[in-house]
Amino acid sequence: QLYAYNMGFEDGLYEDDLDSHKYAFFDVINNKRISIPYFITDVFVFDSIQYFVTFDNEDQNALYRVSSKDTSRVFYSGLSINKVIFFQDQFYAATTKGLRIIKNDSLFASIHIEKNIKDAVVIDQEIYFLSDNYLYEYNGIHQEFVLDGSKYGGLKSLFSDREQNIWLGTGNGVVKIENTPFNVYADNSQLNGLSCAEIKRDNKGYLWVSTEKGIYCKDDSLSVFKKLNDDKVRDFELLNNGSLFYQLPRIGLVQCFPK
Repeated sequence: QLYAYNMGFEDGLYEDDLDSHKYAFFDVINNKRISIPYFITDVFVFDSIQYFVTFDNEDQNALYRVSSKDTSRVFYSGLSINKVIFFQDQFYAATTKGLRIIKNDSLFASIHIEKNIKDAVVIDQEIYFLSDNYLYEYNGIHQEFVLDGSKYGGLKSLFSDREQNIWLGTGNGVVKIENTPFNVYADNSQLNGLSCAEIKRDNKGYLWVSTEKGIYCKDDSLSVFKKLNDDKVRDFELLNNGSLFYQLPRIGLVQCFPK
């Protein structure tokens, strides 16, 4: 049985051959199919360079680099990679043991950040990252504390919108950080008491949030989120055709077309 989907960019397709347990990444830009022995969990696209993380049967993940010239594996051990970012003309891996510089086929320790980084984004030449329910800011020299997530039920995910505001998925709704004081979408937004796993924005400007009690969305002009369904969803993708793609336990892959 074969499953394939577009990640919202023209970056590739993913195949899952359930009978042979072989997986593959098809690079549309460079028109080539790359066979991988393990399940692909994350993909990070930077112009003509793509990184993707795989997950094997021994609970270990691996990082692969795809360019127009070749495909290579980045070797490391004793840690897991949660995100790949591009900062100050250099690729970095946000890992369970801090920020690591990606050079050729290896990871090198960064002397500045050694925390367990759960998620990270780059805004105006600064890195914002989540670690142990705290939000930090790093400018290449110093790191500063920004927010304690314990008062919001913990920090789950991090997202930067087109205006470069920061959105935090928390254990009790969504927090928006901008130049004005923090805007907490919880009590009066339909997200009260919900653990928000992932936040994304579609090409029409709608903000989408996945929770344990369904997927919610809102327009920029509104302060209240609308509920799409009752499915318990963690990770999801927004496709260019306006549909949502996510996985449900014991059911499989689901595609819906919200109105």
